[in-house]
Amino acid sequence: GILSLIFDDIFGFAYEALGVQLAVTANLNIDFRAPVPAGTQVCVAVQLEAMEGRKLYWKAQMTSTDKEILYAEASSLFIIPRS
Repeated sequence: GILSLIFDDIFGFAYEALGVQLAVTANLNIDFRAPVPAGTQVCVAVQLEAMEGRKLYWKAQMTSTDKEILYAEASSLFIIPRS
């Protein structure tokens, strides 16, 4: 639930940072590595792996703020709609 929402949302902020007006989630894969206790502060790092035409391929990691714990890893494909 919540971790999936966070990853999807952060990928959305990332495409906006590229200047893309609109893109939609086509695929979202998450590997959960460790439980995240309620109230825990986390760090999410996002990287654009590739941009092929209208396709944006992303990956991200969610870690503890000290980078000691890997909570989850995600990959996603976003599609830029045709005009």
